[in-house]
Amino acid sequence: MRAADFVNDPDLAAPLGMFSRSVIERCHQAESQFASEVPQWLDQWHDNAVFLDARLSPTPEEAAAMSAEVDAVIDRYRREPAGWLLPPDHAAHRHKK
Repeated sequence: MRAADFVNDPDLAAPLGMFSRSVIERCHQAESQFASEVPQWLDQWHDNAVFLDARLSPTPEEAAAMSAEVDAVIDRYRREPAGWLLPPDHAAHRHKK
């Protein structure tokens, strides 16, 4: 989905805004849960995962390049979670139809 396809259409701009806010809210909820679980992490994770809060001011071209780079990094590491990261009932829920 490209925002440019929606922002100039009055019938689509409001739904795009609602969708964007819902994505941001879901991300916030996931990050809040993640932060609350840090104390339960295994010791091996404490010094190997970092939190970063940096303000960037990229140009549109730099933002596009950065997005492509981040997507490539995520694709390199995307895989099913290791068993020790999953809740005990994960497999049962995942395979239910």
